[in-house]
Amino acid sequence: MTDSSNSKLGKIIAEAVEEYNQFRAPEVIAKLLSITKDLIEIRFSGTFCLTCGFYDYFDDFKFILEDLGVKQR
Repeated sequence: MTDSSNSKLGKIIAEAVEEYNQFRAPEVIAKLLSITKDLIEIRFSGTFCLTCGFYDYFDDFKFILEDLGVKQR
């Protein structure tokens, strides 16, 4: 990944984090930790509702990435 594409991806991820936090904070807060060629590391912290769809918090972030054109697995 070139510096240019990494920078572009970083901006998109930052936008996704901002959008996510706009709707999920303070219950869950996403923070970008690092970006490499093959990995985006994000820390999710907060009170999380463990009984009502714990994984939905992560899926919601995935859907935001998809809406912004980021393919992920």
